[in-house]
Amino acid sequence: MSEDSPTILIVDDEPDLRDAIAFDFRRNKFNVLTASCGNEAFKIVEATPNIDVVLSDVRMPNGDGIELLDKIKSRDAQNPIVIFISGFADIKLEEAYDKGVDAFFGKPFDRKALLEAVNYSIKVSKQWKARKKQRVDLELFIDVKFLKSNFAIKTRVQNIGRGGTFIATPDRNAALGEELEFKIHSPSDPAFVVSGRGIVRWLRAEADATGPVGCGVEFRSLDDGGNLNLVEVINYTRTKSFIPRK
Repeated sequence: MSEDSPTILIVDDEPDLRDAIAFDFRRNKFNVLTASCGNEAFKIVEATPNIDVVLSDVRMPNGDGIELLDKIKSRDAQNPIVIFISGFADIKLEEAYDKGVDAFFGKPFDRKALLEAVNYSIKVSKQWKARKKQRVDLELFIDVKFLKSNFAIKTRVQNIGRGGTFIATPDRNAALGEELEFKIHSPSDPAFVVSGRGIVRWLRAEADATGPVGCGVEFRSLDDGGNLNLVEVINYTRTKSFIPRK
């Protein structure tokens, strides 16, 4: 393996698909490992340091993707990155992101888009590894402008994950995949401001036991100076969620 190249573990019980994905990533200078089930994959994770990404199917015999995700995040909430590919609705999007998945692709999927998502996740992960060990205990609010629906909302931040947050929208919901602008700020500390752009990754159309009507938002870019502030908050919450459910 090349020490300078990222390492990806591809987990799928369909040999042809597994080999095709592996070919794509080898062609793009990745170190590639493969497994046919979750149990085999977790043994590889335990035995192999510095795996950057686990790309896993969800429905598999001998250890499915959800079991694999739970084992990986229990071992280390931050590393490796886990991305799901699945042709079946074994898990809701909001649950997958809450458990710590960085991205979710339904089968069939665009292989170019998958490669871009993997590269983006690795880039963001590297930026956040150098986080400070500071305690940030602030009441936070988020101002959001949904760009397609053309409505704005201000609400209290309930929780922040490694890659995004849940936004309660009791009167009107956004559209899946909709882009937005946001500003996170604290009334008790005017110096704490994080602004940027995001995208809606999942929707909750009706209130249920997990929370109110709203959407899960991924942070796609942060304005200058935002990284450090947000990293401090996430370090304080110690969450394994990528986008929390509430």
